[in-house]
Amino acid sequence: MFQNETPPLALIHQAKNAASNGRQGAQRQGSSRLRKGLVAAAACVFIVAGSITAFATNLFGLRDLVLPGGEQSDQMISLQGFMGSAEHNAAAEWKSFLDAYDVEAALEAAGNDWGDVPEAYRMYGAYDLEMTGKIDEIAGKYGLSLFGEFFARTQEELQASIADGPLFTDASIWFEGYQFESGTFQFDAGYGDLMFQFRSSRKGVFDNVFLPVGDAAEYAEWNYENAHGTPLLLMQSGHKSLILLETDAAFIVVNVLAGNDGLGWGGTAFPFDSGKLERLADLIEFAQLK
Repeated sequence: MFQNETPPLALIHQAKNAASNGRQGAQRQGSSRLRKGLVAAAACVFIVAGSITAFATNLFGLRDLVLPGGEQSDQMISLQGFMGSAEHNAAAEWKSFLDAYDVEAALEAAGNDWGDVPEAYRMYGAYDLEMTGKIDEIAGKYGLSLFGEFFARTQEELQASIADGPLFTDASIWFEGYQFESGTFQFDAGYGDLMFQFRSSRKGVFDNVFLPVGDAAEYAEWNYENAHGTPLLLMQSGHKSLILLETDAAFIVVNVLAGNDGLGWGGTAFPFDSGKLERLADLIEFAQLK
């Protein structure tokens, strides 16, 4: 799951009072308690018009996404771009700040409300003015804007908002998630028994959602052109599979909650080899994304 303690869909359902990830999903660094409905849902924590960056030369790989700190067996990657990009550098600096900051103390001091923290900073898990000041400092340093307003989205709402046509060529794939005013969006999806997450991080935006991957050195990586002619970078370890794509406007990560060790989400038996990862990639029509 993208980093948080509760699956993002569960948070959205709680926030909407509806009835109503695992092999590790993306995480938003800095929050240890879920609060504030839809704001908490956003704290769980890709195609658009523009040219596609091909990975044909293999100049970049998973190790170029790894963020500083932590043991090699428990590495975290940026979902915003490769090392050296403004978005990656900003995420790395924010993570380093949080690693040295007493977030728990800030959370306890904030109590049951956000105190003086403006709405725009709550999506970053900021609980005091020192944290909001650091966000402003990092965003200004790298010329990045903030997320903007948050919107929970149903499948129909997301489809209409992010794509010109069906994003998946198999209509049985379901998905639901959220979107920011800045264009960044994320959703959880299901295809039969397979669970995956899809995140598009808009370039030019300060983004603090990270993904635990274990040891980046354990992943096989290969270039793949899917059935729709989109060049992708695929990665797989025993416990996780990833699909990556970069465009002029966004950095896209599909986080599949299964790897090649034969176990799926929740530790159930679920064979998922490189061929099945490629077939999943074939079902995504990235060119439909706005």
